[in-house]
Amino acid sequence: MHLGVALSRLDDLDNACAAHDKALEVGGGHLCELNYAITLALHGELEQALSHFQASERLLTGLLETDKCVEPGMLEQRQLLAETLGVPLAVSPLGA
Repeated sequence: MHLGVALSRLDDLDNACAAHDKALEVGGGHLCELNYAITLALHGELEQALSHFQASERLLTGLLETDKCVEPGMLEQRQLLAETLGVPLAVSPLGA
């Protein structure tokens, strides 16, 4: 996941996507999906970004149903991406 983010920042979208795909293949979770969605959105690939954002939301919903902790730093990025994609958040980890 971190390699995908770094490659995205270097404007290497193809290899960033390959790194994100590999992270998901070896057991990535909602953060991997969210970071992949952010990478795609930053590079103008909004349809693919939406798909990964929705996957992240489904996984996050599952975490909340099992009372797992949600990383606070992820919440702002999630909100910004939802606004960029023009979609509502599926769930509110803060109960709001």
